[in-house]
Amino acid sequence: MRIKRWGNQPRRIKNMVTCKELEVVLMELETENLNPDIYRYRTEWGINVVYYIFDFQLMDELIFQLIYLNNSNIFYFGMTENELFQKVLKNTVIMTQPRIMFFPEYLEDLERVCKRSLIPVIKRLAAVMRKIQNKSKQLWCVTNILGERGAVGGFYKCLLRKFCMTYDCRHLFVGFSNNDYALLSMVNENTVMAIGELLNGVGSVRSDSGKIIQRQLLIYDYGKDSLEELEKMDFV
Repeated sequence: MRIKRWGNQPRRIKNMVTCKELEVVLMELETENLNPDIYRYRTEWGINVVYYIFDFQLMDELIFQLIYLNNSNIFYFGMTENELFQKVLKNTVIMTQPRIMFFPEYLEDLERVCKRSLIPVIKRLAAVMRKIQNKSKQLWCVTNILGERGAVGGFYKCLLRKFCMTYDCRHLFVGFSNNDYALLSMVNENTVMAIGELLNGVGSVRSDSGKIIQRQLLIYDYGKDSLEELEKMDFV
């Protein structure tokens, strides 16, 4: 939300990935119409992620070293695609340090630094959020120390499990429709509709800009330590 990703920025494409470089391959949700050859993985929950090489200097210039499917050694490290996903997820967790924030705090911080054109969107999300603010209906989000491209932290079950232990909850909603954060809520009879409305609010604005939005609501089961699709939900 805070910076342009891919967009009109110049790109450096990484065609070949060495075993050493695999240690700095990170992921984010796919939110742009990328070249079909760019390496992306469709998760078991129907959400696409795209992989890129992490480089501080290039990221300062808003350049990402995207990875192509063709001619990439990434397929020859003896891993299945799911194993590769878990490897890159671990890399991403280590490098970007996902964290869970109370959502009002995230919005307050975001409103100070985002583009002015996004402020009405943020205020609309905040208005919906305020409707569910009591002890049993509080809203959090997974982001990271960068404050951006943090939604993939919602796949990190260790973080979700720690949250459930802290707040003594058995199930947790994880809502994806934005690349910067994944929404979290405890499960009760009112939160499905509220989370759905929030996902739709973000998705509608992003869709207007031509970005790909993969609105999806998952549920984390503390007992099973599993993430699953709640159902095939259509929030349009």
